[in-house]
Amino acid sequence: MEKIIKTIDNISIYMRYNIPQNAKIAVLVIHGLAEHSGRYHNLINGLAKNQIAAFAMDIRGHGQSTGIHGDIQDIYKVINDIDCVVEEIKAMNFVKFGIFGHSMGGLFASLYASLYKDKVDFLVLTSPAIYTPDKYKIINFIPYNLLHSLKIKKRHNESQALMELDQQDAFALHSYSIRTIGVMFHQGGKALKKYLNITCPTFLAYGEKDYLLSNKEEFIDFFNKINNPNKKIVCYPESKHRIVHNVNADAHINDIIEWIKCNFC
Repeated sequence: MEKIIKTIDNISIYMRYNIPQNAKIAVLVIHGLAEHSGRYHNLINGLAKNQIAAFAMDIRGHGQSTGIHGDIQDIYKVINDIDCVVEEIKAMNFVKFGIFGHSMGGLFASLYASLYKDKVDFLVLTSPAIYTPDKYKIINFIPYNLLHSLKIKKRHNESQALMELDQQDAFALHSYSIRTIGVMFHQGGKALKKYLNITCPTFLAYGEKDYLLSNKEEFIDFFNKINNPNKKIVCYPESKHRIVHNVNADAHINDIIEWIKCNFC
């Protein structure tokens, strides 16, 4: 099923969902940079098969949502978008509500849970972009807000198969603005540092072979700042950046589902 949700600034956010009968738990899936909700069908289906309602949104400028294609102007606009989606889901009166966020989506989920603590019962974060990788640190020293018309072409992925999938995917981004990188890593990093206050149970997973976010000390430091004793961190030694897409993805999805079921079912 699918639905369009209008935001306060009239952006149309595309959302797909699968709601099993008698589901009491709901999860909102937030994708990473240059992706869209359709890339998470295995996770969505896995959740639904376990009687967990699954919702997945396309970030503005991504997938089937509107906005400037491949451009994010301000991180707080994205947070407001997420809140519009969350309100739509919470109106369905599930007993528990959580957010899954991957990479860029993990940053947004972490910031949202810090700002709206009363609305999120748990978080699942895979390879969250909670720090600036070395290849993008220059973004902290350039006027990225003025560079919204300059695009970076996506040239790399963690495998040839995923790169080919990107190229064949009509809803994937093949380029994105320099401003998007600045909003994600500079503005987002500053906002998370300022407001970080995650108080809900959290499952954090990352890959030992992550080609983008390879500083495990950053994940451990972030994990230690989560203010809830019910938290778990997992490093998958065989995994790269995309925990629920690459090697042993089904097993990783099962780990996530079992953690949710053990804690909230």
